[in-house]
Amino acid sequence: MTSAKKDLRAVGETVAAEAAFRCTAEEFKALLEDLVEDTAPRLFALVEEEGDRADGWVLGWGMAFEDRATVLRADGRAVHHHRSAESAHRFFSRFGKVHLMWCPPAPAGPCA
Repeated sequence: MTSAKKDLRAVGETVAAEAAFRCTAEEFKALLEDLVEDTAPRLFALVEEEGDRADGWVLGWGMAFEDRATVLRADGRAVHHHRSAESAHRFFSRFGKVHLMWCPPAPAGPCA
């Protein structure tokens, strides 16, 4: 079960069920948007540097959750699971000069 599902259940199998009778569809959608915003992973990139600032490329893209991180290599050949973005960075740094780069947050707005 995903953390988002856990959170929705924690918010309440009871609270959500009661809220369905107490709020409009728009209000419930707003509650779900808050849930998504509160549990969204942070996006990051692992960027490999060649030489001394001679060149660089994205080695992989990652999502950092509260309790883990997942990295998809840019070439699509592998998915790696780590305890955190920092532990993924340490792992990939064993093979070259790799930088951990955090992506800026997405603009605020309702989820589609």
